[in-house]
Amino acid sequence: MDIRYLRPVETESDPKYNGWLTGIFTRNTQMFQNDKVELVEYTKVEYHGSFKDQYRGNAIRDSVTPLEGLHKGKQLSVPRSNGSSLFLKAEGNVYNAPATLFYHNTKNQVWFTGGPVVSTDEPDFAMGKGRGTNPGQNSWLPPGDYNIRIPEYPSGYGASYVGKAKNPMVWFPIANGGGNTMTDRFLHPGQVSYGCVSVSVKEDFGVAWAKIYDYLIRSRLSDKSVGTLRVYGSITED
Repeated sequence: MDIRYLRPVETESDPKYNGWLTGIFTRNTQMFQNDKVELVEYTKVEYHGSFKDQYRGNAIRDSVTPLEGLHKGKQLSVPRSNGSSLFLKAEGNVYNAPATLFYHNTKNQVWFTGGPVVSTDEPDFAMGKGRGTNPGQNSWLPPGDYNIRIPEYPSGYGASYVGKAKNPMVWFPIANGGGNTMTDRFLHPGQVSYGCVSVSVKEDFGVAWAKIYDYLIRSRLSDKSVGTLRVYGSITED
């Protein structure tokens, strides 16, 4: 099996999509079709080789099957960048050990061991109900361990942070129940929160977000998850 990894993606025509590979086709017996598939950088794939796409001017494309994430098991056709494959065969370890990120819902801080302690933004009181002690959107996450999943699709809400944060449309879904039950929360950069763990990019915190992002995107707990979010604090859903 030829294992490769999607190298970091920069999109000059639309920097909102930095970190995401778009323009992917799924395999059909007759041709390749658009199917709203996106892959986040560092996705692990099985590489099947390259071919000329006769339906699109004989452009060279790569055939791969993701081994993790939302599109695991789909055979995909992926465009090349300036004639070069986006999938690199790495020597040595690409991934770190599973990530552990800590969040204090009363102090409004997030950090990882050896990394910066960064402010988070409080939920928007105009959108929620005060300090959000009830379950659901606009409330703080209560204490406990959660699963940080591999990003699944670009979040349009991050577009306004282009130039303020690294890859702002790469949002990490937060799940519980062993990582199989999705919540309505995400871990992401931002200046307002409706209940997500919104890592501040005010002042120089954009630099700190980049360190958190780089730590998470190259960590793996499973083929669905980068690691664990451990929440502390006094705000519960009781």
